[in-house]
Amino acid sequence: MTYTTYDDADYESPQEPKPSRLFWIIMIPLLAIVGVVLAFLWRAYGNNLSALPFSASENGSSTVPSGSVAEKYVGLNAFQAFQLQLAGQMQGTTQLLTSQQTEIKRLSDQVTALSEKIDEVQRLTTPAPVSKQIAPPVRKKPTSTAAVGNPNGASAHIAPPLQLAR
Repeated sequence: MTYTTYDDADYESPQEPKPSRLFWIIMIPLLAIVGVVLAFLWRAYGNNLSALPFSASENGSSTVPSGSVAEKYVGLNAFQAFQLQLAGQMQGTTQLLTSQQTEIKRLSDQVTALSEKIDEVQRLTTPAPVSKQIAPPVRKKPTSTAAVGNPNGASAHIAPPLQLAR
């Protein structure tokens, strides 16, 4: 019996499958999106990487100071003062809105009154229609003796053309 040994020269590695079209269709837009995001980050932060919120310093601690966490929380007294300030602003805004609405109503009434006065003036200035229509005078057609002899009914005497004065 003969055993076959595989030599490295005879060994062919199996072909790795080529990336499919779907892979490239997904990968190209994904890379473009990553590039756009990185461009916006670069534009926003420039070369100051320590300003990024997720960056850490060399000793492993966060670059965010510990006092800023306490600044995010607001005390009850400060919150109540803020509520009172907002309530005052809302009350002032409501009063302003109410005064504006009454002013608009007053102006609208004035416009209505002026419109009625204009209509009344226009009605008074238009002349009353005349009850009797005057008929225009009846013009008589001139009778020509030459028109009687012409079979076309046209006048035999034609006026000479007008001459322009120079």
